[in-house]
Amino acid sequence: MTEPSVDKTDDAIRSQSYSAMEADIKLLDELILHVNHGTALLTGGQHDRGLNFLMGLLLNRAFNSLWRAREDAVCGYPAECLTLCRSALEHWATARWVELHPETTDRWLWSILEEVERPAERPPSTDKMLKDLGDLGKVPVQMYDLLSKFAHPKSIGLGWMIHADPETTYFHAGGHFDKRGLRTCLYFLVGVAQACLGPVVTLQNRMLGSFDADWLQKGKQLSERAEAFWRRVGDEVIREANKLGQ
Repeated sequence: MTEPSVDKTDDAIRSQSYSAMEADIKLLDELILHVNHGTALLTGGQHDRGLNFLMGLLLNRAFNSLWRAREDAVCGYPAECLTLCRSALEHWATARWVELHPETTDRWLWSILEEVERPAERPPSTDKMLKDLGDLGKVPVQMYDLLSKFAHPKSIGLGWMIHADPETTYFHAGGHFDKRGLRTCLYFLVGVAQACLGPVVTLQNRMLGSFDADWLQKGKQLSERAEAFWRRVGDEVIREANKLGQ
């Protein structure tokens, strides 16, 4: 059976991505997997079918979105990657917001748990939740605004779908390697993955009565590396994103 050409393209672009930014991709992998390892420590624990249960769902959904977004990033699908990255940020925002408003969990759980009746009020928008988070939401608000521009069918995201020269325009049906696009994806993914470590600590404390010291120590080390990566590439990424979004 002949291998599909799209699979060959993905493999080729994956190799280019690793050649260009291998250390940064590995940092992202460590962060995303550390989120998963932190929630895995709670597997088999007694969930309350309330706040803890909801936060566990949200964090695992964030992990899934981040991991699939990571795959899109290294295979040359930046617009698709950042759409999933925005989804992960929405789940982070929801987890943080319900921490502050535990009485609202039924707004989500009614569709999951049979014993929960549908409440009259709907969940707030992501924009409102981020603004309600105060200082904790300041940077995520900015990230969410930029990610939305990439995710929606506007010029900033659609521009990655073509490659033009003076004579011809090529549409990217499949992946396409672009180092600037990869760097932009890694910037946002690293930021959201690092942010997810905080609510994992909160959930560990609530369910176990304390946090796992070894997990927390490694999380601090990963956060320091993530912040160094942000400092190294952040100014250029934000400048390019703002320029594209004008």
